[in-house]
Amino acid sequence: MVSVLHRLGMAGLALAFAFGTAAVADETSTPAASAAEATPVFDLGVVEVIAKRPLAAAMVEKIDATTLREYQRDDLSTALDLLPGVAIQNVGQRRERLISVRGFSSRQVPLFIDGVPVYVPYDGNVDLSRFGVDYVSEIVVSKGLASLLYGPNVLGGAINVISRRPTQPFETSLRYTSETGDSNDTLQTRVVGSIGGIRGNWYGHATASYVNAEGYSLPDSFKPTANEDGGARNNAESRDLVVSAKLGYVADSGDEYALSYYRQDGEKNVPPYAGSATGVQARFWRWPYWDKQSLYFTARNELGSQATVRWRAYYDQFKNALDSYDDATYTTFRRPYAFKGSEYDDYTVGGNGDFEWRWDPRNATRVALHLKQDVHREVDAINSPSERS
Repeated sequence: MVSVLHRLGMAGLALAFAFGTAAVADETSTPAASAAEATPVFDLGVVEVIAKRPLAAAMVEKIDATTLREYQRDDLSTALDLLPGVAIQNVGQRRERLISVRGFSSRQVPLFIDGVPVYVPYDGNVDLSRFGVDYVSEIVVSKGLASLLYGPNVLGGAINVISRRPTQPFETSLRYTSETGDSNDTLQTRVVGSIGGIRGNWYGHATASYVNAEGYSLPDSFKPTANEDGGARNNAESRDLVVSAKLGYVADSGDEYALSYYRQDGEKNVPPYAGSATGVQARFWRWPYWDKQSLYFTARNELGSQATVRWRAYYDQFKNALDSYDDATYTTFRRPYAFKGSEYDDYTVGGNGDFEWRWDPRNATRVALHLKQDVHREVDAINSPSERS
């Protein structure tokens, strides 16, 4: 049965049966509306409900918003680095920051936002340092054998980022931070603002953050090389704007519906190779844009006292452009390895749903269905033909 489920998952169709313990039944039988009033966690974004057992606690860990603030973690990669068994990986020339969970890479431990899969269809990875966490209520990391309710590709676990839900009639916040180097030069500035509230059966929340990073400084002991003159690291700047918004409605019957939007607009440069090893060719790369956005609808419907249906529909888009220059002046494109206008235009469209039946206070069964399509489109350079897969 397990092998059949995994084959179906690889084809984009996952069927899962989850049998709950007493603790699971206790949590799932609590009306979601009352639970949401006591916590800012967006209930519709939760995928699996974990029984309060030592085994489950060892395999599933959570990071809440309070912990993120206390440890001053501002992006998803540094937030996940707080957990044991999770390691940051700075990968290759693309200046991407991925993670490893107990040895499994990002391709086997996919990222979800409120249960919606988020990644680059081209290779299944995503640069976690581009994702801010200012809109997050908690991050749930499943290690090893993750629930099949997440859907396909969860070979080594799953990461579910759950957004915030307002708990007061009116909420607002504003934060500004600045980082400076040894010579008092500004290395990074960050501005974060949020607003939200509850009115009757309706609730809404929006968060926006802007980060302007000027790179970092090299130590005084660094000896200049052909592509690095010391001081501030060359071509290490990046800028990111993240916007997250949600509008929800809770019916008197307990049914809940929410429309959510997430947008990430980024721009990043890649520092050239600063060593002196023979045979290593420096690359002079810049991404004029690195943009990602998601629009998704989530809902929960109570069918009597024993049954619940949860479902999601989503559209996720990723666009970026890469320019490869001749040299450290970043002005011309004459050499064989140089190009301008290499573009990705990818998207994923799909949906999933699960049906839960509570047999009695100690047993429950859930059946899930996942359907999605990944589309990758690219242009290698200006005036090159478009490719699609």
